[in-house]
Amino acid sequence: MVKQYLKDDSYDLPLDFAYPAFSWGVVFSNGHYDRLLHDTDFLLHQEEESAIMKKGENRYKVKRDINSLKLYSSDEIRYEHGDPKEIKKVKSLIKKLYGDEAHSSIIYHLDEKELSRYTNQQIQQIYE
Repeated sequence: MVKQYLKDDSYDLPLDFAYPAFSWGVVFSNGHYDRLLHDTDFLLHQEEESAIMKKGENRYKVKRDINSLKLYSSDEIRYEHGDPKEIKKVKSLIKKLYGDEAHSSIIYHLDEKELSRYTNQQIQQIYE
C-alpha cells in the first residue's frame, strides 16, 4: 500500500519518514463501525474472564458486557497495530527509492506502552 505513495522522482525539499508505533481496537456494533478503542488491554479479558473470544487473526467477539471498556455482548473488535516486519519492509523500500539521502526517521504515537511492544533491535532497525 505504501509503495503507491512513494515516487522515484527527485523532490526539491529533503524528506523525513515517519513509521507507526500504535495499537488499537476497531469496535463494530451491530456490524457497523462504532469507535476506536485505544486501550488495547481488552485482550486481557480474553484470557482472564473469557469475556472476549478470538474469531480469527486480529478479530475478536465480545461474549459478555465489559462495562469498564464500554464493550457489549455481540460487539466485534478488529485489533490493529504497527507491525515491525512491515515497518522494516517499508524502510527497505524507502532506502531503495531514495538511497542514502539525508532524511530523518520518526516513530510516531510512541509512548512507554507502545514502545514495550518492540524489541530494542526492532527500534534500532528503524533508525539505521
